[in-house]
Amino acid sequence: EKYRYDDPKNRKEGSVFLWSYVSVRRDSEVLSYRLGRYRDDRDTFVAHRSVGFSTLVHSEERTLFNLDDFGIVGSGVHAAKMDLDVPEVHSTRQIDRVVASLVHFIWVFQNTGESDLLAVINFECPKWFEPERRRLALNDLKWLDIRTLNNIDDFDPWSRSVLWPSQFTAKDS
Repeated sequence: EKYRYDDPKNRKEGSVFLWSYVSVRRDSEVLSYRLGRYRDDRDTFVAHRSVGFSTLVHSEERTLFNLDDFGIVGSGVHAAKMDLDVPEVHSTRQIDRVVASLVHFIWVFQNTGESDLLAVINFECPKWFEPERRRLALNDLKWLDIRTLNNIDDFDPWSRSVLWPSQFTAKDS
């Protein structure tokens, strides 16, 4: 009972927001896109490349079926599926199953003195799925091989923290 849901636009001093940050992956590739103003209006995020789909985790996300992670994984996967129009596939075949797991948490400090907690989730995209750009906020949607990424400045602050965690201290984000 030590958590509550606050409106991010009316953030109270000392509030820390918990975000599900979903990295959509396919083997050694990660799905990326450029952020538009319809998605985020923070200058450090707009027009930068992102490798995650994020959503606030609400206190009501916790149900009887996800007591272990407070609904973090489910809310994140749901948000990524909505953004990418991933259809629900009801199947008993292992190959059709959605595989998503909570990898780690990253504490992100902003220049404003506020902080957020990112719950980084790896979402293994079905092999057959090719995303299409259907949202105004998603520009330049493409797969990137994470073994060959090198232009740190092209990415938004949260993506930098996820892709190159050893390069950034919490205060740099």
